Amino acid sequence: MLACMAAPIIAAAIAFGATPFAVPAGNRLPFHRVVGQIWREGLGLMLQGVGLSGLTAFASRPSTACRTSSRSTSWRPICRRH
Repeated sequence: MLACMAAPIIAAAIAFGATPFAVPAGNRLPFHRVVGQIWREGLGLMLQGVGLSGLTAFASRPSTACRTSSRSTSWRPICRRH
């Protein structure tokens, strides 16, 4: 709990202490043109996040598929017994 409160404070201290970067001279692009240039990369990032979320959602579930039941006649996966 303490780490959850301390991490943003430490990150803010690092961010405020960083030196600003120089903005290149010239005209600024409108927001919709910037989005038009990076939408493919953003879509790829979103899709990999969906896959990772799906994998972790099912990997963290406790498995009940290996429990035996005399009533069940449906297919069951092969389970490792320790």
